[in-house]
Amino acid sequence: MKKVTFLTITALLTLGVATPAMAATPKNSDADITLIEDDHPDGPLRISKVTDITFGIDSISGSDKSYYAHYLENDKNADNKYRANYMQVVDNRGTNQGWSLQVQNDAFKGKNDKGEDVTLANAELVMTSTHAQKNSVDKDTQAILPNAEVPVEATGWIFQSEVKVNGSAATIATAKKDNGMGVNNVYFGQASDVPSDNKKLETKNRSIELRIPGISTKSKTKYTSTLTWTLTDDPA
Repeated sequence: MKKVTFLTITALLTLGVATPAMAATPKNSDADITLIEDDHPDGPLRISKVTDITFGIDSISGSDKSYYAHYLENDKNADNKYRANYMQVVDNRGTNQGWSLQVQNDAFKGKNDKGEDVTLANAELVMTSTHAQKNSVDKDTQAILPNAEVPVEATGWIFQSEVKVNGSAATIATAKKDNGMGVNNVYFGQASDVPSDNKKLETKNRSIELRIPGISTKSKTKYTSTLTWTLTDDPA
């Protein structure tokens, strides 16, 4: 005889007033970071990039003449304009105390067609710093401090006009206290829509000038001078 078993399931639902949850006792957790000094071999305050200056190829003159720098041939900014010469300064000290940028140069020297050493006597290099710019590949986040056709003293920054660069160190730009932190480019001139052309004066950068007196003896040769750039941690 087949036995059939029935299983009865009773489902219960009790409704009532909900008991409020009790607040848990708060506990604390920690978050920490240990900061150490920037371990770059050149130190936390440093010049990370220097651009060479070229005045191109130009004719000898028996009169006083000014020659102007070319814009950087293969270096464009985020707006696709040719950059003027610049220095890239890194300040990772974390002290926010500011800095000063100084420059000096030796004489312009070359060799004549006889292989003899020659010097471009009394030549005068004159430079004007115009603005600083926070370095960024995204132009929307580039802070320009300030970007003016005429060099100015802005709050926190000093840009020097027509500095005569010779054998003695001369201050050419200063980031005062609470300025100049991180990566900044210090520019000498505004960007240009067109590249420089040896034969077109209007395409040159007038913020960097080489003045050569007419009385100076000149040879048909390439003259070169070495510029020495120095950062000091004193913005005074």
